[in-house]
Amino acid sequence: MQTQAAGNMYRSLVFIVMVTVLALSCKKEEPSANMNIDGLDRPYCNDPDAINYNQTFPGKPDNSICYFPTQPFKGSFLFKDSIYDADNKFRKVQELYITLSATSNTKMEMFGFCGGSEPLKITADRYYKATMDSTIVLVNNIEYNLYGQYLCRTTDTISGYLLKDKVDSNKLTFFFTVASDSGASYHKGIGIKQ
Repeated sequence: MQTQAAGNMYRSLVFIVMVTVLALSCKKEEPSANMNIDGLDRPYCNDPDAINYNQTFPGKPDNSICYFPTQPFKGSFLFKDSIYDADNKFRKVQELYITLSATSNTKMEMFGFCGGSEPLKITADRYYKATMDSTIVLVNNIEYNLYGQYLCRTTDTISGYLLKDKVDSNKLTFFFTVASDSGASYHKGIGIKQ
């Protein structure tokens, strides 16, 4: 029995010595007012509408470095427009000169699609996609969503989207649906920056 008691006392003594050595070997670090943690002084964009939102976080917020969704789309493009009918049968190819201009960080206007001076309204997101805005019509105090917007005539509506190529900054692809009194047609193709 004494051997077991001596063994327990020996283990307790070793434990106490180890804890004492560890406690005495640690020293409290003095706080430094000049601490420089890598990266905390670099700027980052803090606007949730921006493409580069929080990309270099943590750091100092600096919205002057923000890159907004309309920026990659702005400019003039030559559209190679392949037109298909409602049965998805190829009809023709046309070339259109299109101009995309920003009206805000996320809103754009597209000129040149139907030759008129009325622009088409487009909303761009931070994922390099720009979608045709929908028109809401009020009839007898009831709102109707057209799922697109008027095109060249009030009997035509257009819906669809543009995608900016992330690799080739001069290229974008598009897919539009045009609904008219004579049926639907699909416009698919690419735009090359001019």
